[in-house]
Formats: sequence, C-alpha cells, structure tokens
Amino acid sequence: MKVWIFLLLSAQHKQYKGLKPGQISMSIPDIIEGVSWKVGARKERPTKDQVYQVLEFLRGKAMKSKRSPNESNENVAMITTTKATHKMLITICNYEVYQDKSRDESNGESNEDKPTKPPRKQRQPNNINNNDNNDNKKTSPSRKNAKRIYEEDNRYYQMAVYFHEKIMAHAEANKVEHLVRNANMQNWADEFRKIVELDERDTKEMQRVIDWATSHSFWSPNILSPKKLRDKYSELGIKMAMEGKSGQGTSNRQEQSKDFLRRKKETLRNDGGTDDRFVDPDSYGLPDVSGE
Repeated sequence: MKVWIFLLLSAQHKQYKGLKPGQISMSIPDIIEGVSWKVGARKERPTKDQVYQVLEFLRGKAMKSKRSPNESNENVAMITTTKATHKMLITICNYEVYQDKSRDESNGESNEDKPTKPPRKQRQPNNINNNDNNDNKKTSPSRKNAKRIYEEDNRYYQMAVYFHEKIMAHAEANKVEHLVRNANMQNWADEFRKIVELDERDTKEMQRVIDWATSHSFWSPNILSPKKLRDKYSELGIKMAMEGKSGQGTSNRQEQSKDFLRRKKETLRNDGGTDDRFVDPDSYGLPDVSGE
C-alpha cells in the first residue's frame, strides 16, 4: 500500500519534461528511500525484493496469496513499466480516475467567487506621548547643555570682576592693560562657580591667593584667567604659604593695586556715581558665599 500511495503522489499531474500526466521516472532505490520510515532513531527500509514483488503485483502479474491461493490479480494491471537508462518509466493506468477534477474545479470556482477580506488595519502603538517627548528633545535644548547666564549682582560674577580688576591694576602699572581689558565675564563667572562648588575652595582663602598671585613678580603675568587660577590653585596656595601669609616681597605691587582702586573710586565720585565696593580698598574682598 505504501508503494502504491507513493507512486500516486509522485506521478506528474501535467505534462513536464517529456513526462505525461500519471508518469514517473524512478528507480527501485528511489522507491525504497521514498517509502522508508523511522523507528525511534533508526530508519527502516523495505528490501529490494519486497519492492519488486509489489511492482509485479501492480503490473498485474499472477501472484497467488497465501491466504487465498485460488485468487490472483492476473490481468488487473494498475501500472505499466518501461526500462530506461538507470531508471524505469512507470505509468499509472487510468490516472485520471484518481484525480477528482470536479472537486478541483469547484474549489477553484468557490475560491474565485469568495469575496476577499479587506486588509486588516495595522494597529498603531500608543506612542503619542513618546513622540511628543522626542519632539521636545529635538526642539528644546537640554538643561545640561544650556549655558548659564550670570547677572551682575551674582556672587560669581562679582568674583570675576574682582579678579579682573586685580589683573588690570598690575597691567596698568606695566602699561599693558590693553592685553587683558577684554575679558568674557560670563565665562569667568562660570569658572569661579566651578572653583567654589566643584573644587570646594574657601572664598576667603581664594581672595588671599588671588591677591598674592596677582602681586607676585612671577605669577602675575602667568595667572591671567580664572581657568589658569583653578588649574594652579594648589600650587599657588603652597607657594604663598612658603613665602608667608602676608606675601613677603610683594608689598610694592599690593600698594599699586590699592592705588588703582583708590583712583577708580575717585573716578566714580567725579562721575556722580557711588560704589560701596570701593569705600575702603584696604578692607575690600571677594563676595562672601558662606551664608548662601
């Protein structure tokens, strides 16, 4: 039975490469492999003699059954075979009988008449809020990248102004004030914020370091920005402590700085303005941030 079903399924249902409907070009080993079966991991195959006997039966050869020795299938051929190179041409007799064309046609007609369903709409994910967030990320700058703006009364801005005026005092004494006049006070204020908030430097100590560095013969031309002050802060503090808390050897430069502040105070008074920061240059210092 397996051989017969295998041949029916393998036969051509239409003309193809010289084969007519119901014909197969196949060898005995092909049939053996086609009807093999598995028992666990082992593959079982019929013998060549068993397949040959089945083909003989299907060809209508006289083969008496052990159960009914008087009965045979003589003159009842189901297939015909023709020898070919390395294979044989098998033709299934009355092949059209095994093909239910009416059912195939009815199935084809029913499939054609059957209305097709409209394509199912793809469900859109509920990501409106996510899209809004993505749009906000594209259009609005992040807080991390937003540049800080410091008002003139901001403590860090005042520190930047104090440091700039100290530098200007010594630059003016050496007639090079034009080299340090144009400073970006916003960037300077941000550097002082980093010194206080990130580096956690004491503001009173920082004032002493600034006064000493801007009055020192070596450091005054080298410390010309808050960034440089921040980079060299530890070294400046150690050098200042070694030379003494008052900054020995820099009294002349400190006097020049005080003289510059006094002259600026006089300029403000002559212009009709007042500035509490210049009331007493000797007591002038950085804005106190300890209470804020």
